[in-house]
Amino acid sequence: KFNGAVGNFNAHVIAYPELDWEEIAKRFVESLGVAYNPYSTQIEPHDSIAQVANAFSLANTILIDFARDMWGYISLGYFKQQAIKGEVGSSTMPHKVNPINFENGEGNLGIA
Repeated sequence: KFNGAVGNFNAHVIAYPELDWEEIAKRFVESLGVAYNPYSTQIEPHDSIAQVANAFSLANTILIDFARDMWGYISLGYFKQQAIKGEVGSSTMPHKVNPINFENGEGNLGIA
């Protein structure tokens, strides 16, 4: 945002009234490879980026809750996991099948 706090070059014009600040701003912004937007407000127009980030956060939270729920259901015996031949269970209970994928999923989603 090159055109000041409210978008009308007030401070620029006071300091150097003889310069064409709109043209200077346009050339400067376009020299950076960015499309020039002559209209701005105090709110940056990046709401769409925030919406996408929020959607990822929401999906992440839903998946964490799903992983926790599935881990709980398996632990309570509502669901059973198939034992994979050769897979080692708990060190104290080798016959037990740990819901390791859901545990790992919860941990990785928590980091994400």
